[in-house]
Amino acid sequence: MRIKSRSVIALSAILAILAIGLPTVSSAANPETIKLTVHYQRTDADYTSWNLWIWKNLLTGTDVDVNKAGVTFTGDDAYGKVVTLDITGMDKFDNLGIIVRKGEWSSKDIPDDRFITKFGANGVTEIWLRQADPTIYYELPTTAAPVPVGNKLAKLYESSDFISKYTYTGKDLGNTYLAAATKFRVWAPTAKSVALVTYESAVSPAASGTEIAMTADLNGTWVTTLTGDKDGLIYNYRVKLEDKTNEAVDPYVRATTINGERGVVVNLAKTNPANWNTKKPSFSGKATDAVIYELHVRDLSMDASSGISAANRGKYLAFTELKTRSGG
Repeated sequence: MRIKSRSVIALSAILAILAIGLPTVSSAANPETIKLTVHYQRTDADYTSWNLWIWKNLLTGTDVDVNKAGVTFTGDDAYGKVVTLDITGMDKFDNLGIIVRKGEWSSKDIPDDRFITKFGANGVTEIWLRQADPTIYYELPTTAAPVPVGNKLAKLYESSDFISKYTYTGKDLGNTYLAAATKFRVWAPTAKSVALVTYESAVSPAASGTEIAMTADLNGTWVTTLTGDKDGLIYNYRVKLEDKTNEAVDPYVRATTINGERGVVVNLAKTNPANWNTKKPSFSGKATDAVIYELHVRDLSMDASSGISAANRGKYLAFTELKTRSGG
């Protein structure tokens, strides 16, 4: 019998350990303890419920959360909000992940995660973050903070100049149908151009649509007219903004294709069932005198005891049948 040498035995032991698996360790040589100070600035100075989610990050392996409840700002400075905390065990991790969130994930200040990759030799690390800016600053930033697009638009829409210039009070937004012609009007004051796009069917590909340029008109509205009877015409609007073009359903349309993907011109006079009465019952105008029902067509009409004819059960025509009653 051969006796294994010590070197063979040692090699076998190493291979056995590797087969079992070793814990993943950091590829970076970070200080064991990081004393992190985070400064955070919001352009609107509204810090209500905003806090930090920080985790010890490994490029390969399992991350560890610093605080499962999140990290709350503890003070204020000339820049905005600030917090300082000690994070231990960082010599086993590559970097720190950090997210600025509102409450418990109701929103994030930017879509992507940030990662702190630079640490002081003694562990003391200071960073500056800004709303709508993905950059982690390791020195106080001197450039102007970016203004979120939403904030810019909100200020624009709320300005007295915008309101006086672009408030439209007409009653003809959407499509106005007549047998001889259909007029279209949409409010899009920030658009560079607007086109009416028509389709042969509800499932026609977007590329097959026919575009008709619309003309800028009163108070930020855009208009065009199509001659002829357009009852049943399927359409959308294509709106060109600063850097992109969006296709959207007419917000004032009275009918749409399945799932509301495209609008439809409808001759409403043809949708009234036989014996339709346009006269409304008298009403005092007081909410206490109102009786409001929420009614499901199928629930109302499907049971035979309703007295509704089988042909109209589950259909809106069920509402047109007189002298019917529920057997419930």
